[in-house]
Amino acid sequence: MIARFLLLVVLFLTDVAAQERRDVFVVLSSGDSLDATLYLPTLGGPRPSLLFVHGFGLSKEADTASARIYAASGYVTMCYSVRGHGASSGSSTIMASQERADLAEVIDYLRRMPETDNHRVGLVGGSQGGLHGLWAAADGLPVAALSSDVIVPHWASDMLMNGSIRRTVVLLLQSPGVRYAPARDTLWQLLRADDYDAFRAAFVAGRDVDTALLNASTVPTLRLLKWQDHYFSAEDGIAAFLASPAPKKLYAGTRGHFSDAAEAGRVYQYDQVTRWMGHFLKDEQNGITDEPVLTVAASSLPLDSSGAFTWTRTGVNRPDGTTSGVVFVPGSNPALFVAVGQTGVAYTKDFGATWIHADTTTTYGVGVAGAGVGFFAGARNACAYRRK
Repeated sequence: MIARFLLLVVLFLTDVAAQERRDVFVVLSSGDSLDATLYLPTLGGPRPSLLFVHGFGLSKEADTASARIYAASGYVTMCYSVRGHGASSGSSTIMASQERADLAEVIDYLRRMPETDNHRVGLVGGSQGGLHGLWAAADGLPVAALSSDVIVPHWASDMLMNGSIRRTVVLLLQSPGVRYAPARDTLWQLLRADDYDAFRAAFVAGRDVDTALLNASTVPTLRLLKWQDHYFSAEDGIAAFLASPAPKKLYAGTRGHFSDAAEAGRVYQYDQVTRWMGHFLKDEQNGITDEPVLTVAASSLPLDSSGAFTWTRTGVNRPDGTTSGVVFVPGSNPALFVAVGQTGVAYTKDFGATWIHADTTTTYGVGVAGAGVGFFAGARNACAYRRK
């Protein structure tokens, strides 16, 4: 894997000079303008394109290196500073409706460029950038592939789970370099007053992604979730992933907000993004769709010299005969996956290395809301259960 990664980098860098950098401002219908950088390969003809969107509190500069590398492999690439960030005008509404509206106009700008194949536009982003990917899917924007890293659909609610305000909310409200809309001041005062109910009502509205809209999308989506993330819980993202009817792939592991920075995890995820986009935007037959749809990295002792865990990555396959559905049981420890199909029901606690068959009744659907709540539906009957 590392050798293939290094080879890709060498191939990319040998052709970096064969591209044009173009710095522009995208003028929006609101009157604001977004600072953007484009890299245009000199290969000629309309090319597939990739739009990179940065995380909260950063700017387009966080993505220019990636944009330059992918342009060297034949993509038209674009990165921009979200409103209220970098040299863009406007004010941040903290990952809400205005940023969502801006995204549609940025994608339209990219698709209208003569150098771009407007049927082959992909979006890559993490955190705030990953949320832009979920917005693109939920809003039916004209994109052909997505990579959404370290974000979940109900991210705003997730930060307020268990009747408490997560400490990292403070970082969203007081991030250096971000120019905020007045709504931030209202949220800050509610936070200081410890008025949870009022804060929740003001913060969640317009920020969570409607999963009914998200699950109507058929855009191929790669999702990257992180167990240790200090902002967002992986379980909500896993549930959304399992409900999606689109071509999909999921990695759940490390390298999230304030989590272990495992280098092997970075190399693996970079490879996944590169091959996902290559397959769906450039028709590359690279085997990405033949691999397990779910890959899990689990932590274990010993710790290394930096205090990080040892991480082991495993692809989760369904056992033979149980191909109608597979679900993760939220809150299970160790992680529990249940698969159903023609030959019955099976489960695994070791990420698919071994499966235990629990029932032989043909089952077509399964859903689990928690360790004690769920349903099964089969050829002869359906049942719901709730453990008290």
